[in-house]
Amino acid sequence: PQKFINKEIVMKGFAYNYDKYRNCPNQPMIATAEAIAKWEKIGVWKGDHQKPWEYRKAKRKQRD
Repeated sequence: PQKFINKEIVMKGFAYNYDKYRNCPNQPMIATAEAIAKWEKIGVWKGDHQKPWEYRKAKRKQRD
């Protein structure tokens, strides 16, 4: 049986669902995987972690 790696990574809390790519055909499956990880408070949902796109935005503001 094949596994959808993106879903697996997000469901284990190792990655975020990036809303910028909502047009992805697998978006609903990835969003559900993220909801599961949030509910179980695992991986990035275990603590108070900064999302990568928020980190990059803050760095850009520091340079300006």
